[in-house]
Amino acid sequence: MLIKTFQWLSRKWNSYKYRFVPWIVVNINDKTSVKVSQDQVYSSSILLSNLTEQINKFQDYSFLRDDIDEYARLNEVNQAELLNHSGFALALRESCLDGAGRGVFIEKGKAPQGSIVGVYPGTVYQPYQPILIQSVRNQFLFRCADGVLVDGNDRGISKVIFKSCSSRDQIGLVRTSDTSWLTPWPVNPLNVGQYVNNGTEQEKANVCYQELDLPISTFPLALRKFIPNVNYASVSQDGFRDLKVVVLVALRDISAGEELFSSYFTIIQA
Repeated sequence: MLIKTFQWLSRKWNSYKYRFVPWIVVNINDKTSVKVSQDQVYSSSILLSNLTEQINKFQDYSFLRDDIDEYARLNEVNQAELLNHSGFALALRESCLDGAGRGVFIEKGKAPQGSIVGVYPGTVYQPYQPILIQSVRNQFLFRCADGVLVDGNDRGISKVIFKSCSSRDQIGLVRTSDTSWLTPWPVNPLNVGQYVNNGTEQEKANVCYQELDLPISTFPLALRKFIPNVNYASVSQDGFRDLKVVVLVALRDISAGEELFSSYFTIIQA
């Protein structure tokens, strides 16, 4: 019994430790970081333009309440649009890493180097905002370089908070964020970045994280329903600010059948 408990705890820790900032700081090495050359880093303006262009190809919808059947249909349609426009489609299935749970795979086609292959969904918290309760047993917290946290957990209180903030920010009959990522069928197929597993010595990172500041004042309102992020605090509480969006970018061409692997710490080489 003790051996099984230890093995279970070990698997949980091995899955979580790469998101535990103090552990990363002490253990920065080739296993916890990926070195990215300048020619593999794309400007925020280029990535934002590419993201906007891609989601503009997705099939639009206007319903406000969650509809699983419609989400499933739109996911299938927009996977085909992703394949047609960007050259690849994605799938969630059991990771090839033992005990890692689900992972993200290139299902069809090939993702070219520099393409956006995922968006990290969730509620965006500024460093001074409360997140203690949400962080308990939460392996889907992503820490940005400036201390901003993105809670990509699609269950429990994290799910409730995201849906509440999304409803709060709705403008009339227009959604301003995607809630379908909280279901198995995100209408934007890219909104599965929280399931990309950390690479290993055998399975090297083939994607890296890049942070974007999405300008809410100028970004097309009709496309915001495809963005899986929302600020925790309202404008009246925290003032007007851009929306932090974390995208995953292919470091090389990634072919059909390959799993996406990231590093939770990226070092940009001069």
